[in-house]
Amino acid sequence: MTRALEEAETLEAATFPIALDAGRRASAVATPRKREAAVGRVVELDALRGLAAAGVLLFHLPLGFWFGATGVDLFFVLSGYLITGIILRNQGMHGFLRAFYARRALRIFPIYYLALAIVVAINSLHKHPDSMRGMPFCLFYVQGIQHYWGATPPPLLSNFGHSWTLAIEEQFYPFWPLAVTTLGRKRFWLLGSALLILPLVLRSIGLSGGVLLGHCEGLALGGILAGASEWLNHSKARRRLALMLALSLPCVFLFRHAAKLCEGHSALIFESGGLLAMSLSYCALVGLVVSGAGHRSLWFLRLAPLAALGQISYGLYLYHWIIYENLDAVFKFGMHCGDPWWLDLLKVATALTAAAASWRWIEKPILRLKDKFSYAA
Repeated sequence: MTRALEEAETLEAATFPIALDAGRRASAVATPRKREAAVGRVVELDALRGLAAAGVLLFHLPLGFWFGATGVDLFFVLSGYLITGIILRNQGMHGFLRAFYARRALRIFPIYYLALAIVVAINSLHKHPDSMRGMPFCLFYVQGIQHYWGATPPPLLSNFGHSWTLAIEEQFYPFWPLAVTTLGRKRFWLLGSALLILPLVLRSIGLSGGVLLGHCEGLALGGILAGASEWLNHSKARRRLALMLALSLPCVFLFRHAAKLCEGHSALIFESGGLLAMSLSYCALVGLVVSGAGHRSLWFLRLAPLAALGQISYGLYLYHWIIYENLDAVFKFGMHCGDPWWLDLLKVATALTAAAASWRWIEKPILRLKDKFSYAA
């Protein structure tokens, strides 16, 4: 396998976005649909990751932006699509599983544990530090696991609570490659369909959406979409995806409103349905972008700023809440400044700077080690 292919898959294997540089992206766009046929890469997806990251950043600002919270569901669909694509392309190669897990560990673990160490260090400096009882669960990506048996999870450090999404992914991907390679391309969609329905049922009877079996439909939908890559090239597929988006997106708002009007079990059912509708909407969106990649109508998804945001979005997701919380501690609570507009700008700018520096000096050098774990025939 060529070095170019290795680099493309290195980027795709990220939990959150990584983009190619502008020059390589421009050459990929030049030939729609034939473009990434060999490596399964769709450059416009980098921009979708950037938009998802921007939504999460806005959601965690004081004024909030509730729809921004759904950026994690877009991340799940994108991750399921990209990772499953890598599995399907390389599953027959010698040493595939060893290479897959090693490459994923190199991408995910370094800055996750760096961020966790930063949080612990800052907490130890507080006059009244938070409880550390949740720390062992963060170390092994099993935060919130107590929800499965109805217990209350120990509190996590306040500015690491958003790591639940990473726990879901890291619990999903140990078994997913094994399942896909065992079942094969023609049958793995059956498991994906089961994982699409299961969280809808479990959330409706009270399981938290913050654990794998309560929030895996996006990953499953992304995987199913990757298995249907040839179908995506047909105009009939685009029409059906557009219809799917047109039907599912309004349901997100209808179910959300209905959940507010209801109580008890009925509210749980509507909330669960709304989350499924959101994942279906994002699945349709990703499918439409993949099938139309390189088309002039998607020019805005090839803008350099969005691609750059996609490139740093994993670090951006990890660091932003740590930065927000600590800037609030200094200015909002320490200096009693309230929530001025300039503090919001400072939060976003600091998060962007930290994520860009992390990518340049930490993540990118570590990713070069993936060359030692190539997918070889």
